[in-house]
Amino acid sequence: MKINSEIQNQRYLIFSLIAIFAVWVSAYLIGKDTSIIVNDYVTIPLTLLIVMIGFYRIIVSQDKTSRNTWILFSIFAMSWSIAEHIWSLDELILDVKPFPSFADVGYLIGTIILPVFYIMLLQPFKKYISKQITTISILLGFTIIILITYISWPISGNNFTENLLSAYPMIDGIVLMPAFIIIILVIKKKMSFSSSLLCFAMMMSTIGDIVFQITSTNGTYYSGSLTDLFYILSYGLFIFGAYGNTRSDVKQSVSAKNT
Repeated sequence: MKINSEIQNQRYLIFSLIAIFAVWVSAYLIGKDTSIIVNDYVTIPLTLLIVMIGFYRIIVSQDKTSRNTWILFSIFAMSWSIAEHIWSLDELILDVKPFPSFADVGYLIGTIILPVFYIMLLQPFKKYISKQITTISILLGFTIIILITYISWPISGNNFTENLLSAYPMIDGIVLMPAFIIIILVIKKKMSFSSSLLCFAMMMSTIGDIVFQITSTNGTYYSGSLTDLFYILSYGLFIFGAYGNTRSDVKQSVSAKNT
């Protein structure tokens, strides 16, 4: 029965990701103006749903470590949600595109919190984390940092603040270090599939950040372009990854103690 439930959840995930892609591509094919409006109106409810799931996870947490883990996730979710609201307000209502903007502050705060969240998520499974797994994850993370540095630094001009903010995708490389550890443990069947979705969400977001830097540099970025496809897909993965952990939390904690 549980296996059937997991299969059903995976089907919901696939259907949701296809639906997100269909909405994005439909707006993209219609034109730039439609893409901007649709993207802003899609990202807001998605990020709000992530916040709601984060609060739900706090409520159902059965121990202090789990509760603190999902408090961090909720802060991250609120930061990104506020950033999306500010971005949409500037774009749709005020018709301005400041850089840096207050939205950048929200994105940065949320991204900085994420590596701590992933590390906390790994706490019940630290006995499974070998030096080899840690080394592989760190090397992969540094490889991504080097790649992002080569592609996107500096983004434009000589303004220190702009160049500093253009470096935020490099933080993604740091976030991905514990995320890679989680994926390895999922492959080794020590953690649930839902945990891997949280990591794949971060990978999608990282790709989005890289594409954003490139398209911002050459002046081709606009809301609803290819860049934002990666962002909204990451939101979908965050939703299913966080919600799926509600059913696997107890099982993971027990298995970590008894194995």
